Amino acid sequence: MATIMISTRIDENLLAEIDTYAAAKDKTRTEMIGSLLLAGLAAQGGVNERLPGWDAKEIARVAVEYYRGLAAMFEANNWPERGAQMLPCVQRRVAEEYDSVEKFIDFHAAQKPEEFRMSLAKKQTIPHTAKDTEVEPWPTKTSGQRDFMRDLVKKHGLNKEVVCANFAEALQSGEVSWKNNTTNSTPEKYADAVWHDGRMKGWFQG
Repeated sequence: MATIMISTRIDENLLAEIDTYAAAKDKTRTEMIGSLLLAGLAAQGGVNERLPGWDAKEIARVAVEYYRGLAAMFEANNWPERGAQMLPCVQRRVAEEYDSVEKFIDFHAAQKPEEFRMSLAKKQTIPHTAKDTEVEPWPTKTSGQRDFMRDLVKKHGLNKEVVCANFAEALQSGEVSWKNNTTNSTPEKYADAVWHDGRMKGWFQG
């Protein structure tokens, strides 16, 4: 039988978030931590991830691992709800923004949590206005992808399905280069990840 080692040192902010989830689900802190651990095991193939409630557990896991809490995840994605309004809306917001929980998981899995948080912190220090997007404040290593995605949005509007399909075709033809594809994603998944990255970075409005 595998032994799971759990550190007893947990950040107080994380405990506060866990307590919030627990209260909303009418669970104790211990029960909630157990649920989060099961979600973590499911992500690693240790348990059946399709058990009832798997999607809520996965969203909670991503919120804790990648954002250090639900509130920070809402802020980073520019979702308007705050406080007690967040939990009832989170699954709907994920579905609207990422199309599905699976795509939400894939998008975040493309980076390690520590790298994601560092990248997110860097983005939040840059002024986020329409004018700023014109002076190209973002790292030059993604300029080709950014500019190509922007051109597609100008041509097709905020039609994600059409924009991502055209971006995926451009990847396959070599018209736009693959970069940082550490998870060996398909062109379609890679295009979807670039779309969400662009939304968070302010490459285009909407």
